[in-house]
Amino acid sequence: MAYNARKITKHWLRSAITGSMYGRPLCPFARKYLDEGRIRVKAISEKDWEGVVDRARDEIDLLLRQDQDVAPPETTLIVLTGPLRKAPYWDFVRTSWKIMDAIDNNDGWREKVQVVNFHPEGKHSLYAEETRVSFENGEGEDWNCLKRKGVNLCVNSTTHKNVIHTTLSPKHAKPSDFTIRSPLPTYHLLKEDTIMTELTGGYVKSPETIPDRNARMLDRLGLKGCEKKFLEMSPGKVI
Repeated sequence: MAYNARKITKHWLRSAITGSMYGRPLCPFARKYLDEGRIRVKAISEKDWEGVVDRARDEIDLLLRQDQDVAPPETTLIVLTGPLRKAPYWDFVRTSWKIMDAIDNNDGWREKVQVVNFHPEGKHSLYAEETRVSFENGEGEDWNCLKRKGVNLCVNSTTHKNVIHTTLSPKHAKPSDFTIRSPLPTYHLLKEDTIMTELTGGYVKSPETIPDRNARMLDRLGLKGCEKKFLEMSPGKVI
C-alpha cells in the first residue's frame, strides 16, 4: 500500500506529540516549532543501515549549518521508509548508537546534537528482559559502541561470542512506552541549545516533571486504550 510518510508523521505530531490524542500533549515544547514550520521531516528509503547513518550525517550538518540563506530547521525527524521500515527493532536501536558515535567523533557536532528514538515498537526499558543478542568477537564497532553505552557485556564460554541481555520484543509493553512510539521508525535529531532554551525559558511550568506526568496520563488510559489510540495513526489509517 502506498503511503505518505511525511503526512503520517505530521499527523502523529499534531495528534500525539502536540495534540490531545492521549489526553494532553506529550511534548508541549514542540507545538510552536510545528506551527512555525521549523520541524524538518525527512523521509528516507535507504536499503542498508550504513546508508541511514550517512543520511543522518547529512541531516546533522544541515541542522547545525550557520552559513545558510534560509534559517536551518530547529529540529529534524528522519523517517525510515522502504525495506528498513519493517527491520527488527534491535537493528534500529543499534543504528541510533552509530549515529551518536558519528556525533561524538566530530568536533563540530559533539555536545551539540542528541538523538531520540521513536518506533512502532519503542520501549523505555531496553535492558530488562533477557533476549540474547550475540556479537562475534572482532566486530569492533558494535562491541566498542556497547561498551561506551555502559552495557554489561560477557563472553559466552561455549560459543566465545560477546553477549548482552536486552529487551527488544514488543511484548510486555507498558502504557508509558507510547511516549516513544511513532507510526514509522524515526530518529529525532535535537539540538542541545533547543533543549536548554525550553528547559530554562519558562514556556512550560516545571518541564522536568513532563516525563512523570506523561507516564501517569498513559497509565490512566491503560495499555489497551493506548494501543487503540496508536492504531488510529497507522500508515493504513492515514493516507
